[in-house]
Amino acid sequence: MGKKFLGLMALMLAVTVSGAGAELRDFVVLQTGVDGKTTVSGDAALAELKFTPASTFKVLIAWAALEEGLVTPGTKHLVKDQFVPGAPRELDLHDALYFSSNDYFDWLGKKLGREQLEKYITVSGYAGGKMPPGWLDDMDTVERGGTLTVTPRENHAFMLKLAGGQLTSSPSIQKLLLQALRWPCKDADRGLYGKTGTADGVLWFNGFSLSNRRCEVVTVFGLGTPKWRLRIIGAFYEIFKEQFDSVKWLQEYPADNGVKTP
Repeated sequence: MGKKFLGLMALMLAVTVSGAGAELRDFVVLQTGVDGKTTVSGDAALAELKFTPASTFKVLIAWAALEEGLVTPGTKHLVKDQFVPGAPRELDLHDALYFSSNDYFDWLGKKLGREQLEKYITVSGYAGGKMPPGWLDDMDTVERGGTLTVTPRENHAFMLKLAGGQLTSSPSIQKLLLQALRWPCKDADRGLYGKTGTADGVLWFNGFSLSNRRCEVVTVFGLGTPKWRLRIIGAFYEIFKEQFDSVKWLQEYPADNGVKTP
């Protein structure tokens, strides 16, 4: 993909996200194309500031748990999250990531434990590879990374490593992780993967596209209310010329109803 085309797509994505208006106060989009070059659109200064990873941290938990043999993509756990349709119900790893179940990743993060999580943070360089003192003194916040903070550029770098297979210990683990992270995609020759995150006034979609061994990584980050979660997801989809079925997603994942959403 040429540099000119990447720049055009970044501009189109910036227009899409900014269309959210005043409620989505600021945003930045980082995109690394198949040529390995990263473009930044929106407020570039935001890319260097630290924020909660929110539920994007669940990707690291899922990867670590797969590596340690604690789960497979089909491992189910009973969840009671109010925002998960049909709860209480059992979710497997894929659906727990898709619906961003706090209950599932509270359970899984505690199974891993602080020491194991710190190992994978260090090995991956996540959030700079350093944990502040007491970052996980409250294990009930494990699903959002405790008090860890990460810049959009750091979160993007983590996803670049993941998408390129540089984190997993084997092709088989990589395959399992991709199964767990997949999102709907109409293009049969392409796969879309990623994770949402919403907390403390920040919104994320950190993900990538794989097609014919071509990898493109996109991190969309914004400051705003949970009501703009769909705008962030839609912006990610549009850069790959896909349209996210928000009506279906809203049926599966109800709009904010006053409960704490991921």
